[in-house]
Amino acid sequence: MVDAFIGTTGNASVFHVTALDLAMNWYLARETKFRQVVSKHPVDPAHAYKAITLTMYGELAPQTATLSETVNPDSIDIATTRQVTVTMNEKGLTLKHTLLGDVTSWNQQLPADLVKELIYNAGISVDALVRATLDTATNVFYRTTGDVLQAADPGDATRGTLNAKAIAAAVTNLRTRRSRPMSGSNYLGIIHPDVAFDIRVEAGANTWHSPHVNVDTGAIYSGVTGSYAGADFVETDQCTTAVPTADTVYTCYFVGHEAVLEASKIEPHIVVGEVVDPMRRIMPVSWHALLGHAMYRQNSVQLVKVESGLGAVAVNPGTYDPKA
Repeated sequence: MVDAFIGTTGNASVFHVTALDLAMNWYLARETKFRQVVSKHPVDPAHAYKAITLTMYGELAPQTATLSETVNPDSIDIATTRQVTVTMNEKGLTLKHTLLGDVTSWNQQLPADLVKELIYNAGISVDALVRATLDTATNVFYRTTGDVLQAADPGDATRGTLNAKAIAAAVTNLRTRRSRPMSGSNYLGIIHPDVAFDIRVEAGANTWHSPHVNVDTGAIYSGVTGSYAGADFVETDQCTTAVPTADTVYTCYFVGHEAVLEASKIEPHIVVGEVVDPMRRIMPVSWHALLGHAMYRQNSVQLVKVESGLGAVAVNPGTYDPKA
């Protein structure tokens, strides 16, 4: 007679079931990068408001003519002023969980996790609002594969990647337009990781790679772009991308002080709603805000639109799963 083993199969299999890890794991969260460019807010509102208009003076032209000793000069009007209006709107998101779902969930932490999810969603939602405002900037140029910088989109065949020349041009434009830097003498550069790749692998003299090979090798080992050519770089996959025909176009943001105006009467915060059903079983929780954004100084934003040298091996945002 063949021995029967009491192990993990047969009648004893009922004792051996797949275990469930009670700890919940989170998707790969994006970091908020764009709201840091907001450096202008209303200062002295006349009264409570939903929309507010800020006014700025114009600049009088230099007067270098010699005055007559006996004739008084004619007086002139003040320079043309400019006004910017920002309108606040309510923003937010609500989740409703049930008593039955809470008391019977196997991890017993669903309500707390919902709050965490809402806090994160509030951050990335406001970040997206600021990015959308930056996308309305009117100062835009492209780089061609022939290293020409131009205002018109050259198209897929000749649209180039970001390089040292384009970065220097963006910073030069900001300085020429008198934009105040964001930190010290540097402006803020927000770029996609696919674009940062092109900066770090650019060959030749006067490129990012050259001084790091000879002096600061740590930046090469860490793969951090850092400060370069007058810009402090941060990387985020949330830079605006578009596919006008076949190739992906990445928007790079070079930003100075007071680029974006933000009015905020209610900062994003968590709201635990009232339980109003007869049996007190449905519990709402939300994030809520009252704020608005507008472009304040076009002079403080330079957009550069390029492709990436990663080409076909770049991650396709349409197929990317942050849980994978």
